[in-house]
Amino acid sequence: LLRVVMSHNLTYFETLFLMALALFREAGVDVGVFEAGMGGRLDACNAVRHEVVAVTQVGLDHTQHLGNTEESIAREKLAVVRDGAWVVVSENPAVVRE
Repeated sequence: LLRVVMSHNLTYFETLFLMALALFREAGVDVGVFEAGMGGRLDACNAVRHEVVAVTQVGLDHTQHLGNTEESIAREKLAVVRDGAWVVVSENPAVVRE
């Protein structure tokens, strides 16, 4: 695990996420629930197979990575959705729901 962290220049969040995955695997966890840090296409949580994606209220956060409008941020966050996955979206402005 340490070799992977050191050779890939992982962020603090990515390192903790990888450690959690290793612990869950060792413990035999069948189903995990992960909260994305930044959220979206570039988030470490996107590296695991998922069957349900929940999107909470989209706001203008992480704009340097996700875009500077609610629509662009919603597109980035929803980029994690894979074929066959369930998507749950909380109350949001119309531009996000669309």
